[in-house]
Amino acid sequence: NLVPRGRLSVDIGANKGDATRRAIDEFPRATVYAFEPAPKMTEALRERFKGHPGVCTIAAAVGDRPGAIDFHVAADDLYSSALPPSELRRHYHDGEIDRVSTVRVPMVAVDQWADENAIDRVDIVKIDVQGLETAVLRGAAEDIRTRGVLAVTCEAPLIREYEGSCTYAEIDAMLNALGFEIHQVHECWTRGPEKQVVCLDALWLRRDALSWIRRQPERAFEIGWRDAFHTTLARLHN
Repeated sequence: NLVPRGRLSVDIGANKGDATRRAIDEFPRATVYAFEPAPKMTEALRERFKGHPGVCTIAAAVGDRPGAIDFHVAADDLYSSALPPSELRRHYHDGEIDRVSTVRVPMVAVDQWADENAIDRVDIVKIDVQGLETAVLRGAAEDIRTRGVLAVTCEAPLIREYEGSCTYAEIDAMLNALGFEIHQVHECWTRGPEKQVVCLDALWLRRDALSWIRRQPERAFEIGWRDAFHTTLARLHN
């Protein structure tokens, strides 16, 4: 197990590790636990970060309970999921969503994982799990309430492109109940000639953190939102 150094981030659905890379670029002394169920991507993650002592790759899916789950590997790794694609998704995608293989992978719940590994604080949670976001949040609810999570960044579907998928409205309602509010939308993804918005990447902040930033808009303007967020992290943990 890694000893947390500086900030601690959990990257759920790490894929190629771009979010992990951003986390350690922003917080060089951070510890990042990167969860990824696809075997090929897990090996790629380990290779990418083998020289960085603050990154720990965990070969597992994340959900609302520990166990195992069938994971469907798609032709394009970005579309691999534990959920099968819906007819709507097939309408917007070609062969990139075709199933290449199905593998049985372990699944963990963040709350139990954190207890078992003596993780006493988590600063940032990133979630990108192709429709299982609310399951991840159910399994991390106690962690989010009690371990100091300040920010949740999440890919949020607007339409159900997978069978059994959640949507942005359900994710937002669950995070509201956990004490978070939407702060920023970073990117929207569109599909089809009608330019249907199918999902977005968004940032939710804990209400006290967001309130503190809102009370000092001049600082956010003067030093930039990124530095304001760093300052907020330090203030609320000290």
